[in-house]
Amino acid sequence: MTSSTRPHLSGIDPERWEAVAHPPQGRLFARRAAREERRFAAACRRGGIILAAQPQAVAGTADSGPSLPALSGPQPSVAVLFDELFYRVAEAGWTGLAESYLAGEWITDDLAGVVARLIDTGYRPRGCVRPARLRPVAAPWRGGEIPPAAAMLTGGGLGPVCGVFASGVPTTVRETVASHVPGAGRRGQPASHFVDVTRLSAPQGAELSDYRDAISRAAGMLCAAAGVGRGTDVIDWPAATPAVAEAAAATGASVDAVTADGQQAEWLAGALDGVPGAGRIRVDETGDVLPRNRGRYRAVVSVERLELVGGTQRISFARAIDRLTDTGGRAGLQTVVATRKLPPAAVDSLAVLRSYIWPGFTLAEIDKLHALFDTATGLSCTKVVHLRDHYAQSLAFQQAEFTAGGRQAAAGGIDAVMRRLIVWQLSLKQALASLGLIEAVQMTLQRRRTRHS
Repeated sequence: MTSSTRPHLSGIDPERWEAVAHPPQGRLFARRAAREERRFAAACRRGGIILAAQPQAVAGTADSGPSLPALSGPQPSVAVLFDELFYRVAEAGWTGLAESYLAGEWITDDLAGVVARLIDTGYRPRGCVRPARLRPVAAPWRGGEIPPAAAMLTGGGLGPVCGVFASGVPTTVRETVASHVPGAGRRGQPASHFVDVTRLSAPQGAELSDYRDAISRAAGMLCAAAGVGRGTDVIDWPAATPAVAEAAAATGASVDAVTADGQQAEWLAGALDGVPGAGRIRVDETGDVLPRNRGRYRAVVSVERLELVGGTQRISFARAIDRLTDTGGRAGLQTVVATRKLPPAAVDSLAVLRSYIWPGFTLAEIDKLHALFDTATGLSCTKVVHLRDHYAQSLAFQQAEFTAGGRQAAAGGIDAVMRRLIVWQLSLKQALASLGLIEAVQMTLQRRRTRHS
């Protein structure tokens, strides 16, 4: 079974998508595939997923792949079109399940619903390790982004980030958070500090046409949290959406929007051309993922990029924010976090994001981020805004916009596999959010006072 002998794989670029174009084969995998087929069917039964009988060829479009008519009732349905699905799952577990979707070997009327139910049942296919030559190896993030031709299709042109919808009502309480600063609780060093924690009620009656304004509102909130105003020097790093620079410039601030991705820089520059205060915005492409020798800023803002790095690179990311933040300045971070320790099936499901999009993708719990900045930097978190239901709504709108813009994405040079990969990662995040496992938060960081300051 190779891309040259299987018609449904013939249009896949084997150099760019080697593992997708070349499913495993052989007697050993045939036995494992039979076992995984039974386990998949059992997981679908437990999760209330309908396995629909479909012929080998199902009509579809080049943009969305084969389509499955929605069945009545709340249960999502799946049709397996090619047995390679089970060979891939036998080899690579959840990543094989995703790669089979990228190859168009199974279809569903509700991808997020199927993924959520599989995770909720604890589905953990027993894949073996694929040779490294076929799949990208996890490595530090190099600053690459989702292609702008895809990003600009969402958020009304502002990109796939979390918005805050106008109907959300905030409730704020002051909570005591344990300090992880070295020496905390000893020799006069406080053992804890206060954090203002805000939770927003769920958006009511939100429509797709509200999403762009919601992103702008979230960017404005983040800039306000970072103390952005007239005359403030601001860095938006790594710049993920034009909304931050636009919101900051509107206050009279001067903004450096910095990215390591050349295509991202071109998109940002085009999107920000002509906005109010455009003359105070500089878009800068840097060759370094971590900015070096950039001076210090009164306000540092970052949107949904901390989760793209893990391990020692996350520590370096935090220290870069510290280094960029001037004395008396503040940093505002919007990031995606785990609401609790992720169950094993959810952890397994994230592997494909590290293999194909963000090598260091890591979802930490909020207390781990408190500890990160306490131990690795001179900054501590003073405010947190939880965007849970607004994040879930944003993901739903991102999915709807990207699906509707499939032909435009294809015209922009994004091939069918990449389009399905973007749909998969959005659906996976939707699934995790619907299970209450992840959310977006906004964090305000300020420099700590020392005993002698």
